[in-house]
Amino acid sequence: MKKYKTIINIICFLLIAMFACFLYDQIHHFEQFQSKMQRQVFSPVLSSVLSYVIPSVLTIVIILLTIPEKRFFGLLSAALLMVLFTSYVSAVLLGLFEYLPCSCISIVKDISWEGQLYFNITFLLIAAVGLSTYFINKQHTNNIIYADRKGEGAGIGC
Repeated sequence: MKKYKTIINIICFLLIAMFACFLYDQIHHFEQFQSKMQRQVFSPVLSSVLSYVIPSVLTIVIILLTIPEKRFFGLLSAALLMVLFTSYVSAVLLGLFEYLPCSCISIVKDISWEGQLYFNITFLLIAAVGLSTYFINKQHTNNIIYADRKGEGAGIGC
């Protein structure tokens, strides 16, 4: 049980670090971030809205990942965000847009679109492992509690 919690803690730390770097970059260079969002394939209105929504969502996900009781929602949100980001980068690489948009995050500006895809897939897999580990830990914890209630566990592992 402790090893599962350790794995979840490490995964949450990695996700928090990654999202915090992007959030810091977006906030610290907000005008530049907004300008880059305007050069995306979205409508100007949607790009403007996204320039506020994305940092807000990242903040919420970071908070969820830091609160142990909310980590499931944090891991799920992180995985969903990575699916969205990975899908967007995949669409760019497949040439589904009329032009190649610029990267919105200066931290990854020197990384190719292929590199961004690999980066996103890596963190998507990290979030998926976190969710899987969360469920394994939950199942393991429930089995111990159930066995203890039946008198079979005698409190071992609790």
